Amino acid sequence: VLIRAMSELKDDNWVYLMAGTDFGCLKELMQLAKQLGVEKNIVHVGFINKQKKHFYQALDVFVSPSKAEALGMTLVEAQSLGTVSIGSDFGPVREVVLDDVTGFLVPYGDYRVLGSRIKELMDSPKLRKQMSAKAKKRSSQFSWKNLTDCILKVYNGEIADFYSMIKM
Repeated sequence: VLIRAMSELKDDNWVYLMAGTDFGCLKELMQLAKQLGVEKNIVHVGFINKQKKHFYQALDVFVSPSKAEALGMTLVEAQSLGTVSIGSDFGPVREVVLDDVTGFLVPYGDYRVLGSRIKELMDSPKLRKQMSAKAKKRSSQFSWKNLTDCILKVYNGEIADFYSMIKM
């Protein structure tokens, strides 16, 4: 989906840093990129666990077009470093990315909408800067302290509103 979205950008002024372990689909993805004429713009950086901070900080936009997430921790990690994110519009990702506030939500699989949202962010450093500050603030909601404070409230019989901790 992301490779198809990137092929919609119509210029060569971008690089797609693809992170993660090759689970047997990298060759197929690179063949698709070649067919779409964007292979030269894609760099597979592999497993980044120990370099996550540097990876996220090197990005203008972080995109996670997945169709299934438990929470979307990669989105939280990216936003915690002020990297504006785009994710698929479904439950768990909606918990992390506030559409048009901290990033964008797009329908899963719609590479044209995804491409236009990427372009919108790439064309507007001002928008990225505004969303970046809000993304950083939003991500702090998912801190271990906030999570444990909410759990302690529940254990003590109090009402715990996880989302009340951070006001946007």
